[in-house]
Amino acid sequence: MGTGLLKVKPYYFDYLANCKSRWAGKPLLDVLNQEFRDRDDAYFRRAIGQGLITLNGQQVTVDTLFEKKQTMGHRVHRHEPPTSAQPVEILHKDDDLIVIDKPGGLQAHPSGRYRHNTVVHLLRKKCDLDAIFPINRLDRLTSGVMLLALNTKAAQKLNRSMTEDGFDKEYLCRVQGEFPSEPVECDMPMRTVSFKFSFQYVDTVQGKPSLTRFERVSFNGRTSVVRCIPVTGRTHQIRVHLRHLGFPIANDPIYGRHTPWSSLLDLIDPQQTEQTATPTIEKMLEKTTFDSMDMNDGQPRCAECHSLLIPDPVADQPLGIWLHSLRYSGSGWSYQSSTPKWAADDFDGDQVLHPAYV
Repeated sequence: MGTGLLKVKPYYFDYLANCKSRWAGKPLLDVLNQEFRDRDDAYFRRAIGQGLITLNGQQVTVDTLFEKKQTMGHRVHRHEPPTSAQPVEILHKDDDLIVIDKPGGLQAHPSGRYRHNTVVHLLRKKCDLDAIFPINRLDRLTSGVMLLALNTKAAQKLNRSMTEDGFDKEYLCRVQGEFPSEPVECDMPMRTVSFKFSFQYVDTVQGKPSLTRFERVSFNGRTSVVRCIPVTGRTHQIRVHLRHLGFPIANDPIYGRHTPWSSLLDLIDPQQTEQTATPTIEKMLEKTTFDSMDMNDGQPRCAECHSLLIPDPVADQPLGIWLHSLRYSGSGWSYQSSTPKWAADDFDGDQVLHPAYV
């Protein structure tokens, strides 16, 4: 905690996956290498040999063939990435609802590499809650107002209200360059190119209708603070629309202008299917910080599972991006957070961006 990071001690966790129809009849090792690309062939061979990967609870070999209705078990030694130790501020709480100001870099709910370091887990522990149901699931990198129901009845009511009546939403962001002084609308349709990697793209043919309104708040000669009103609610909508307009969020590691992904981002044809786009997206992932470290044999490894030990983020490396959910409102209610420091007129943290974004 003294480092400003929230850390979780490595622990064992059992994953279960039912056999998919496309797996049936294929060797176990082939399926693992094709479907679970976060690990390499050497890891899977070692895990199978150690009995950490099983079928219906029975030990297997690399050549064991998948059969229908089998369940694969994978016992892993999990190393959760550290997240910000910034407290989760509670803006409102009653018997049905809790509203928070989520720090950037904190996952909303357990998924992927995160389980304990999530809003859901931390709030359940902090407030002694049996269950909690996120209503507006902010991206991990996004900060700001987030609504969570405290029971199923309240969750159903809020979700129905969001679907039928919609919520009014207001975001703030800091983008590269001088954003136009007049209001701007972007109505470019969007499509998910890869569900596996949650990657979105503008697609004028097959995309779903999407609309975001933008208004410049300030410009400091380098970057602009922009108010964003997402009328529709597509995944990564604000980030994708800003990139399309030529003013990406200044420290966005995926949709930014000069990130490790940028040279490959423009190679994706919006008409591609997830299957044909995946190779290009995987090349992008190879350029991310975590994957590039996997190539470095000099990195220390965990004595228990042989995984590379990823060093903590450096002090000046942001864990979130400059995108903040400022206000959510509906019929008879409104919740607003404080303005983030990076949106202030005297903010100078954009003078030298982290190497990942330049």
